[in-house]
Amino acid sequence: MLTPSGSILITNPQEIHANPFHKDWNVSFFTFYISQDFLNYCNNGSPVYFEQKTIDDAELFTDLHRLSLQLTGDNTFGQLEGLFKTTFGNLSAKYGSDPAREVSTDTVLFQELLSDNQIEKFSLAEAAKSLGIDKYKYLRLFKDQTGLTPNNYFIYKRIEKSKQLLAEGKDLLSVAVDLGFYDAAHYANHFKKFTGVSPMVFNDGQQ
Repeated sequence: MLTPSGSILITNPQEIHANPFHKDWNVSFFTFYISQDFLNYCNNGSPVYFEQKTIDDAELFTDLHRLSLQLTGDNTFGQLEGLFKTTFGNLSAKYGSDPAREVSTDTVLFQELLSDNQIEKFSLAEAAKSLGIDKYKYLRLFKDQTGLTPNNYFIYKRIEKSKQLLAEGKDLLSVAVDLGFYDAAHYANHFKKFTGVSPMVFNDGQQ
């Protein structure tokens, strides 16, 4: 899905997401990774869930952009805490909702597939057979309900796992080999496709 300049894209915790890019696209964005606990704190201690995933709010976008620029300066988090709380508090108040909701049957349908232990042993034929449908219908349902094909989903899962390994200090080649990529370049290309930045840039931002 392409969104206009100045849009705010929301991904709730545990939701499947990706940022696929074509090499010729001219795209720039900035990303905030906010823990659920901190978001609750910004929302006056109350849990929040975002039903609306694309938000067109110029004022709020400007506030978020200003906050991203502040983060690249010499400010400490203590100095920025009030700005974080105000900005994400406004986002939650204007667009958030109560997260207490019934579990979607769409999610339940693929619950076993989405578990971590399926990353290395997925079989499209077996998965489709378990639901009593053909593989083409399975592919269509999976993409409709998760936003990704099974193949891209498992690449996404490996990318997410790789973030943990990078944080533990593993080098790129070791991470690539451990997670089944051909080499470090193959891994780095997929990482940038799904996150918008290289593994090196991402890792530097976590330190």
